[in-house]
Amino acid sequence: MNEREKELKAFNQCADALSSLENKNVLKVFHLLSVHFEVISPAGDLTKNDDPIRTEVSKQLANIALDTTSTSDNADNATSKVRRQGKSKSGGIRQPAFLADFNFAPEGMISLREFVSKYNPDSNLECNLVFTHYLESVTKTSGISADHIYTCYRYLNKTIPSFPQTLVDTKSRKGWIDTSDTSNLRVIWSGHNHLQEMEKVVINLSNTVNG
Repeated sequence: MNEREKELKAFNQCADALSSLENKNVLKVFHLLSVHFEVISPAGDLTKNDDPIRTEVSKQLANIALDTTSTSDNADNATSKVRRQGKSKSGGIRQPAFLADFNFAPEGMISLREFVSKYNPDSNLECNLVFTHYLESVTKTSGISADHIYTCYRYLNKTIPSFPQTLVDTKSRKGWIDTSDTSNLRVIWSGHNHLQEMEKVVINLSNTVNG
């Protein structure tokens, strides 16, 4: 993994971890992390910065975080707290994480983008079905979770629905996937039947256009 890929992975992990915080608290975390990794000096110790730009950034972030203790130990504690939260503001349910290292274009296999085009899903529920089918049948992924489905949406730049409600709806309203074990999602018989119907529609449409 090169430096750019490491940066992207770190950014996505931070974005997911901070998604449940209010804006003012996000800024406080930025300050604590900057102190922890010695990017800037703690509040009250700005003389250690020779760079005037870094000194000014230190002052601004310190002002934002006036009600926090700007020590490295507290930075560690704040980081741990963010990691422990991992829950949405409503319902206390953990939001899915982006799996930056997951390969959706494995060598010698059909890519997720090509696979989805075979079915042309026109709703989030159909997307959930197709994504789960791809992970099961192509990548042979074990332990398919909401993280995997969420990552599929992100990879294809699709509008992301509400998690985990979208998976609950796919089960309760359509009966296409088994969600009894949220860390082991799978397509059931009714889902496979609908996949066949979706594929037929795409083939018939293609024949009509080409005919």
